[in-house]
Amino acid sequence: MLKKIDQLPENVLGIRAIGKVTRKNIEQVLLPELDALAERTGNLNYLLVLENQVQDFTANAWWKDMISSLKHFTQWNRIAVVTNQKAVEIFTDLFELVVPGRSKGFRPDQLDEALTWVQAERPQMARRISPKWHAVIDYAMVGGLLLLPALFKLNRKARLIYAVEAAVLLPYVAITRHPVAVKGIIPFRTHGKIDPFNIAHFGLQSLAGPFRKHRKSLLFNITFTAVAGLTVLLTDYEAPETT
Repeated sequence: MLKKIDQLPENVLGIRAIGKVTRKNIEQVLLPELDALAERTGNLNYLLVLENQVQDFTANAWWKDMISSLKHFTQWNRIAVVTNQKAVEIFTDLFELVVPGRSKGFRPDQLDEALTWVQAERPQMARRISPKWHAVIDYAMVGGLLLLPALFKLNRKARLIYAVEAAVLLPYVAITRHPVAVKGIIPFRTHGKIDPFNIAHFGLQSLAGPFRKHRKSLLFNITFTAVAGLTVLLTDYEAPETT
């Protein structure tokens, strides 16, 4: 189950995981608190204290947790995970490569240190990428998916996956409302809500065999994901679509 940790700073949500965690726990405890914190502060500082094992989370709980993370993608500031599982601690440290903000794992005896770290405020970041330049970057990234894997001599399966992804992404970019659209159908704000799911997709595919088992393909995928994530983080999705 999940329990909210009380008496924490106003800008921190603390959750303690004990025993089996289900999708119902995520929906009833975590999601409302995340939404409330995002509404109240605009940033998400999240402290998760694992007093159970990763296996205690059901598959539906993990899926619901991932969806909730994507919903507030650009608002994540700091994620601290307190655990006695070394693999989880390492994964948490690497997680910040694919999400905005910082992510860090702590041992149980570092709980006070984790709390001090997680409550640090994020400096304001100017969103300097306009809809037009976001679209230009998107077109360039689609071209990169088609050309760079062959140029860098990535393995055949990785090149095929990137070619399929480019074929899917090109229409998505072309029909979004921006100054260089082929036909503006998808509102740019909606495009901004979809982008985090695309980034999550690229990040998660690093675990697939064609990437995980081939160092060059893995490094390329991580770099591509990081560039895409930074683009999303710096884009002003509220800007007029015609500028």
